[in-house]
Amino acid sequence: QLGKTRGAMAYPKPYTEGETLEESADPPVSQVMWKPPDLSIGGRWYRERVENLRKAIHGMENAQEELEKGLRDLDTHRSNYDSEGPRPTTLQLLWWEFPQEHWKELREGSTMNFLESPPDTIHENAVMTEHELEAAVEFTEELISLGVLRLGNELVRTTAPLFVVDKPGQPGQYRVIADMLRGGQNSRIGADPTILPRITHIAEQLYAGGFSCVVDASKYFYQFRTNPLDYPFLGVKHPKTGDLYYYHG
Repeated sequence: QLGKTRGAMAYPKPYTEGETLEESADPPVSQVMWKPPDLSIGGRWYRERVENLRKAIHGMENAQEELEKGLRDLDTHRSNYDSEGPRPTTLQLLWWEFPQEHWKELREGSTMNFLESPPDTIHENAVMTEHELEAAVEFTEELISLGVLRLGNELVRTTAPLFVVDKPGQPGQYRVIADMLRGGQNSRIGADPTILPRITHIAEQLYAGGFSCVVDASKYFYQFRTNPLDYPFLGVKHPKTGDLYYYHG
């Protein structure tokens, strides 16, 4: 889980008799800032992660192999931070730090739950303006650099065509979307009920008298590995080079 997140939460101060609404409406603001702990080898955080890994692989037939791979994953994970905060290079979750019921999917790759294979179709991306194309190329290249997209010209059978929309309230900013509806993936995925937690689930308990909250989550990813069996159907056509990439995670 990586991100550059800054937030501010304001809560109303008590209104006192004789005070005008304008005088009472200037709330105190608390800045929410985060810095990573010491991630160095030998530090407390690192030792705890290694100890948790050893506990998780205890009893596995290939425990030594999983230990070596886990230590490599740990090094990759650590490389995404500096002393000030997240600096994403190659995204990597630590599977053993999650509840045990999720270990297998996080370690081997999470399935998209395809009920049948999407049709083999390499879709063309949407027609884009010059600025939209620039945004799409930049976004695609960023995912490639982070290891999220991997080259798969010989592997990809189905793509999700890319299109670009304006970000509301942010002139000159764009959102790049892989269209799995037009790509045919969505109609072949089984329903997977889930709960999407909202900030109000927490904030309403903390600030029963009311609150306002502003959060800017820039470059926020919740990164998990995709099951290799799904790679061929999670393709993206590079908007500039035309090369085919698959969503690796």
